[in-house]
Parts: sequence; structure tokens; C-alpha cells
Amino acid sequence: MPAVSVCMPSFRGERFLPDSLGSLAEQSWQDWELVLVEDGSRDGTEAMVRTFAVQHEQPVTYLRNERNLGAPAARDRAIRESRGEYVAMLDADDRWSPDHLRTGMDVISRTGADVAFAAATKCDAHSGRLLGYMWPTSKELESLPTALFQRSFLIPTALLFRRQALFDVGLHDHKVRYCNDLDLWFRMLRAGKRFEFTGKASCEYRQHDAAITARKVAEMLVYRAFVYERNRDWDAVPLHVRRRRRGLAWFRAGLHTLPRDSHLGLRYLVQALRARAGLSSLDLSLVSWE
Repeated sequence: MPAVSVCMPSFRGERFLPDSLGSLAEQSWQDWELVLVEDGSRDGTEAMVRTFAVQHEQPVTYLRNERNLGAPAARDRAIRESRGEYVAMLDADDRWSPDHLRTGMDVISRTGADVAFAAATKCDAHSGRLLGYMWPTSKELESLPTALFQRSFLIPTALLFRRQALFDVGLHDHKVRYCNDLDLWFRMLRAGKRFEFTGKASCEYRQHDAAITARKVAEMLVYRAFVYERNRDWDAVPLHVRRRRRGLAWFRAGLHTLPRDSHLGLRYLVQALRARAGLSSLDLSLVSWE
């Protein structure tokens, strides 16, 4: 039984997948299995995974969804099919440094945490140019709920989980089309799961030419606002922070929605004012523009 299950969603991943698999093969912690779910695409991914499986003694499982269900659903399928006591998420276009798994396991073993998380570097996928760091400050580490309410610095590739901690909160909520990872972190923290920082930047997030349309930006902002709204009663986050961040999230969602749906955009802007004033929320449903 492998100690760590590395769960990887892949959609049209053949371009970056060799580097991601290579970073897994180079881990100093070698007690792992790989479960990769190809999420509805058809490229060279399966052949790469089959070759990787032949070249390594660790267990490797390839699965595919016949249609694209999204990264959260693919991750969850991989998690359910995995066997390890610990779960690590590695996206097909990201990379780990060789000590990533070992450092995370050491932190969990030493502290008893449910989740160990690393910092990440953000790089241009084409030139390799460093774009920045996703690194929490010492003040942010004092109150992770408040910090994550104000700024996103956790990515799935950076986290190592106790398997049971994920199942305790029900994995990803597939109704939340975007920002579902933030929703999962919030639910785990609210359930009392303990997060510990490894103190290292052992992940590389590669930014590339994924098409970001105006519609997609609007949807992402709406879903982020809904995640904040779900957590408007979270006492671990100061009330003024909750009101300010919810108000700002709804304001941005409203501005980006107006060109597509003026009525809904105006309702989001009203929601922003109500959030800042501490009034009750409007009855708004999740949206998806096709």
C-alpha cells in the first residue's frame, strides 16, 4: 500500500505532462502511487502515462472520463480510486521540486497536521521567466482563515492531505464551477482541520495560454463571491473583513456581469452594497453562461 497517492487531472495535458511526471519521478520520497484521470481529451497523454508506468516500479493508474467534467471532478475520481493514507494533488501543467513530498510528510509527521502546504513560484510556461511567488507572510500564517479571505496563495499542487481529512468534508463541491479549491480549503478549516506551512517554495505553477474570455472572468468572479457568501457567518474571520471582501467580490462580479446580463449584474451590485452594510443577502443562484 503506497503511503502517498498522487492524484492528477489532465485535460489536453501532453504539452506539459512530461515535465510534471519527471518532477514526480525525481522525488526523494519514493513511496507513492500515481492516479491520473484524463478528463475527456484525446491526445498523447495515455501513451505517456503507459510509458511512465513501464519505467517506474511504483503503481501507476490511468483512467479517463469520456467527456470533460472539469478538474475538480477529475481530482475527486482520482482520489476515490487511490489507496494511500495521504493524498497529494499535482496538476498536469505544474511541477514539484525533488523534496516536495518528503518535506510535506515530515511536517505532517512532526506536527500532526491534517494538511501540509508549500509556497509556489509562478513562471511563464514558454520562457521560464519567474513571474512571482505565492508565499504567505508570517502575519497571514497567524490566522489562515482571515488570510485566505483576503488573498489567494494556495494552489492544489502545493498541498498534501491526510486522506481521511478530505473525506470528512466531502471532497470538492462540483456545483461550484470555479473557486472550488478555495471552497474546499474553507470547509476544511471550518471543520477544524489543521494546516501547516512547510516553509519552502517547492511547487512551480506554470502560467500559459489558456483562453481567458470575458465570460469566463465574469463567471470566476461570481463564483468567488458565492464562496465568500457561503462563509459570511465564519466567526474565525473578523466581521469587517468578511463584509469588505464580500462587498468587493460582489462589486467586481456585478461590473463584469452587466455587459452579459444587465438585470443580474445590477442585482450583484445591490448585493455588494448590502454586504458592506451588513444587511441580509439576496436570494441569488449560481449561474453558468453557455
